[in-house]
Amino acid sequence: MDGHLLDSVLAVAPTVTPTVGPRSEVILDLVGRKLGKYVVRELIGQGGMATVWSAVHEELGGVVAIKLLDARLLDGDAPERFLREARVSAQLNHDHVVKVIDFARDPEFGSYIIMERLTGHPLDRVLASQGPLEERRVIALAMQIADALGAAHEAGIVHRDLKPGNVFLTRALGTEVVKVVDFGIAGVSAERTTLLTRSGAMFGTPLYMSPEQWDGVQVGPASDIYSLGVVMFEMLTGRLPIAAGALTEMAKKVALMEAPSMLTVRPDLSPELDAIVLRCLRKHRSERFASMRELAEALRNVGAPRTSRVPPAASIPAPARIAPVEKNHKLVVATVGGLIALVALLAIGLTGLHRSKPTESAPTQGFGLAPTPPTTPLSTSPPTTASSEVTPPPTISASVPPALATTPPPAKPNVAAAAAAPTSKPASKTKANGTSTAGIYTEKW
Repeated sequence: MDGHLLDSVLAVAPTVTPTVGPRSEVILDLVGRKLGKYVVRELIGQGGMATVWSAVHEELGGVVAIKLLDARLLDGDAPERFLREARVSAQLNHDHVVKVIDFARDPEFGSYIIMERLTGHPLDRVLASQGPLEERRVIALAMQIADALGAAHEAGIVHRDLKPGNVFLTRALGTEVVKVVDFGIAGVSAERTTLLTRSGAMFGTPLYMSPEQWDGVQVGPASDIYSLGVVMFEMLTGRLPIAAGALTEMAKKVALMEAPSMLTVRPDLSPELDAIVLRCLRKHRSERFASMRELAEALRNVGAPRTSRVPPAASIPAPARIAPVEKNHKLVVATVGGLIALVALLAIGLTGLHRSKPTESAPTQGFGLAPTPPTTPLSTSPPTTASSEVTPPPTISASVPPALATTPPPAKPNVAAAAAAPTSKPASKTKANGTSTAGIYTEKW
C-alpha cells in the first residue's frame, strides 16, 4: 500500500471488527433440541457470527454439522452474509471446500446451514499444538488451499477472510486433506470491501488482511493470495510476518513494512519456497502471483530437478520433420532396385540371343560369372544330337551385382550361317528357358 493511503488506513483501523468474538450463553439450550429433521447432539465450534453443532438426521441417522447464526446478529446485515456463505459453498462444490447440504430457517433459533460433518482440527489449533510444520507438509497444504481458492476465483468469488481458523484439516485414505470453510464475508470480485460493513465497521481478521483490505478499496484474487502468504509464513515459522498489538500500529506496519525473509528464523527452508512466500506478501497487487493456479504451480516445482519440469513448447522437436527423410530413402531404394532389375532383364535377353547363334563367337562374360567355353560348331547330325550340345543358361542369383562395364558388346549375327542351319526345336527351348529364367530373376528380385 502506498504511503499516501496511510491516513485512510488509520481512520479505518479503529473500527475493524474481528470475525472471532465472545459467544452468547444461550448456546447451551440447543443440546437435544430439533432443527428441522435434525437432532442437535453437541457444540463443536463457535465464532463471532455463528456456532457449529453436531446433529443427527432423525430418520436416516446421518451425522451432519449445523452452523447456526448468532441470535444477536439477526437484525443487521449478518443474515445476508450468512446466506451468501451457503450459496457460495454450494456453488463451488469443490473437494477442498466444505460441502453445503441445505439451508433453512427456524422460527425460534433463526437461520442455519447444514454441512458435511468433518473429523479433524482447524489449522490454528494444529499450529498451537505442533508449532512450525515441516516444509513438504506446508507445501502440500498450501497447494490444496490454492486449488480451492483458485476454483472460487474462477467462479468470480473472493474469500476475503482466509486464516488458519478457516482451514480445516481432515484425513481421507491416509492423506491429510484441506477443507476451506467460512465464506461468510466472501464476495464477487467487482464488489468493494466497504459493501460488507455494518455500522461503519469492516469485517475481517486484521492479522491476515491484505493492504488493499486495510485501505477499503476493491479487492480481488490478489487479496486472497496475500492472506495465503501470511498463512504459509505462520505455518513455516510459527509467527506472523507483520505483527503488532494495537490496530493503529498494525495498520502502519502493513502500509510501510515489507515482510522479512523466513530464512532468518529457519535457515533450513528452501530459498525457493522463501521467495514464493515473500512474493505473495508484496505490497502491490501487481507484484504478487497473477493467480492461485500460478502460485500452486510454483509450489509444485519447489525442490524439483530442473530436468523434470515441463520444458517450453518451443524446445520440443517436431517429429514430423523425420518423415520426409524416411520416405525419400525408400524412394531411392525402390528406384535403384528397379533400374538393376531392368538392366538384368536386358542382359539376359541379349545373352539368350547370343547363345542361339550357330557361329563361333568370343566367350561371353557378363554379370561377374566365369567365362563360358567356346561353342562347338553345329554338325549336320539330326536335331536330337544338337540338343544335347546346348548348354542351358545359368541361373543368376539376385545377390550378384551386375558388372555392366565388363560385358563385351555382342557380335553381329551371321545371317548366312543362320539361314543355312536347320531350324531346331532345342533353340526354341533355349529361348524359352532364357525367358523363364528372366521371369524367375525378376520374381526373386
